[in-house]
Amino acid sequence: MYWGRKVDAQCRADPTKAGRPGAFPWRTRLLLWCSTSPWRGAYASEPEIVDLVERLTAEGWLVRTAYPRNFLLWRHGQVLARGDCRLVVLPRTFGRLSDLEINVFLATEIFRAWRQHTNNDGRVDWDGQLDRLCQRMAARSGVILSDHSRLYRRAEREILMTVWG
Repeated sequence: MYWGRKVDAQCRADPTKAGRPGAFPWRTRLLLWCSTSPWRGAYASEPEIVDLVERLTAEGWLVRTAYPRNFLLWRHGQVLARGDCRLVVLPRTFGRLSDLEINVFLATEIFRAWRQHTNNDGRVDWDGQLDRLCQRMAARSGVILSDHSRLYRRAEREILMTVWG
């Protein structure tokens, strides 16, 4: 789409404004307004997830939430997939998932977006940081977590099932 390339160009032109709604073209702002809502800390039961979101917003990111259908549309759309805009859209409802599964999913989505838009020259061990965060959340839940990606995939399937179930 033409406006997808326009989003890329605008976000690259001034990356400090990339996370503010005014930095996006009017079509993207309209889509955000119609299909998402502002992030509220109540969606995550772990304070570390809330801290991650606060850190992102302090760096100029726009963090929004959406119901599963709209979350999937944003996730697989061109604005997030190809653009350099600092925008994270997270799901608002999760189906029948435990708090740990929800928090692992949110942490993984945040880290994926962050990694995609950060110039990484090998100094940051994204996978290690994510793994340590998930291990800490699992320990507080009384669970031994061997592989956070398994929980992430289960949560992803459950979100898909809430749409097509």
